[in-house]
Amino acid sequence: MKYYGCGLPFPEAVEGCSVLDLGCGTGRDVYVLSQLVGPEGRVVGVDMTDEQLAVAREFQPWHEQKFGWKNTEFYQGYIEKLDEISALKEGDFDVIISNCVINLSLDKKAVLSHCQRLLKEGGEMYFSDIYASKPVPEALRRDKVAWGECLSGALFWRDLYAYCQELGALLDPLPVQASAIEVGDARLKNLISETCPDGLEFASVTYRIFKKTDKTTSTSALTQEVKYLGSIPGSTDTTFCLSHGRKFRKGETVSVTYELAEVLRMSRYKSHFEFLGDSGSPINPFTILEKTGGSCGSGSPEQEKKFSADNIPIHCIIHVRNTPLHWKFSVSACHEPRSLTPITCARCNLSFCLKHRHPCDHKCTAVSQQQSILQAKNDASVAFLARIQARFSDKRDKGCGGSKNPATAQKVALMRLKQRAKLGQTGVAEEEKFFLEILPPARFADSGRAAVPIIMSKLSTIGKVIDVAADVLDVPNENNREGAKMLRLFNAQGQAMSEGESLECLLEKAALVNGGSLLLEYAEE
Repeated sequence: MKYYGCGLPFPEAVEGCSVLDLGCGTGRDVYVLSQLVGPEGRVVGVDMTDEQLAVAREFQPWHEQKFGWKNTEFYQGYIEKLDEISALKEGDFDVIISNCVINLSLDKKAVLSHCQRLLKEGGEMYFSDIYASKPVPEALRRDKVAWGECLSGALFWRDLYAYCQELGALLDPLPVQASAIEVGDARLKNLISETCPDGLEFASVTYRIFKKTDKTTSTSALTQEVKYLGSIPGSTDTTFCLSHGRKFRKGETVSVTYELAEVLRMSRYKSHFEFLGDSGSPINPFTILEKTGGSCGSGSPEQEKKFSADNIPIHCIIHVRNTPLHWKFSVSACHEPRSLTPITCARCNLSFCLKHRHPCDHKCTAVSQQQSILQAKNDASVAFLARIQARFSDKRDKGCGGSKNPATAQKVALMRLKQRAKLGQTGVAEEEKFFLEILPPARFADSGRAAVPIIMSKLSTIGKVIDVAADVLDVPNENNREGAKMLRLFNAQGQAMSEGESLECLLEKAALVNGGSLLLEYAEE
């Protein structure tokens, strides 16, 4: 069987689901999913090449006989024109997968539009493809070899987000995993260098994209608490990884956007989560027309009670209707008349009367906690800045070599670095050389590790400088590992240098000088 995929597009919890495979080729992924969805599920493969579909259909009888069910279908068609395949109905699929195929399409937005139409509410695109770190230049897009390597059609990753936002019914893409694509062809390497002097990277990325529900139209700024039950088959260590940086651990309550919560509630994952309260949902006033009462209380009624005129609590008000509602107090000393509907504090999510509606009036605990957190972060930032500036203080005193002229001091520093610099990037043309002195992280400096001069190309980015400097200084560099402290470069003012900026650009902005010093240090991302 011929196979051209670049990933493993097999999402969790697909038993009984209806799945569509775009660009199914010879059907390998279709047949894997056939076993995962089981006899109650359905897997449909679409491909534009009759030759590959012939191979896929050849194996249908074997799979049907081997596993005892018929749940696979194959159709010829173009993924940009899925509306021409009558068997594909609107809102018919729980999951749509694709394995390194969408990058070959000339109209990727049209593909996403069809997926948006075919998915159910809460349905999911789960697909692997090749993406570029910046728009692919025209010369590379016209190259036949690059096209065959799935590089020419690689989408600039930010454009994927833009397409989803423009289409309207798709959530922002959630990256699950990514791996670098190394270009091995020497001619292609030269072509990339010629057309992208600042560099161009490619990566194989697996994304999830969920289809929104009707309730997610205007509530993306709200939040909802959810608890993962640990019941998704195949998830390891009772942890479900929805995307990079977004993991759900069994029994742990986490806050997500109300938009994502509603999607999970409508999706095939709904039975694996507990949705706590309704804190994210806006209150529809028409659902409380027959309710009365209210007070300085919690966000929801404790219970309904009927009162006589003699036993009405001070914090409850009888309305003209006969079903007053009792609300638990948040400000117990409040004796003000209560409005019909309590006013909910946006910070702590408790309800209060008109007098106590502002956070400062009811001494909002959420605000005080937030202020404590902000103060702690501010204190940590100030201390971190002071440590960085202290690292540069000795150099500022000694670096000019006795000269009071900054320009002269800079020339002297550059001359000294040129004499000492032996390590760094190799094969850099003389006119492109850029010299830097890199101070090691504090914990290594304390153990006697000295600053080192390095040679870089002025076309290199700060991110590249970080990688080279870490190698030269022999310090751990785990910038791509989730949860690790990020290695960053700081100037003498304590400012972190942007990883995407090139040395040449920083030189033009006068944000950096050839022969200058930077501090390599660990900092939270």
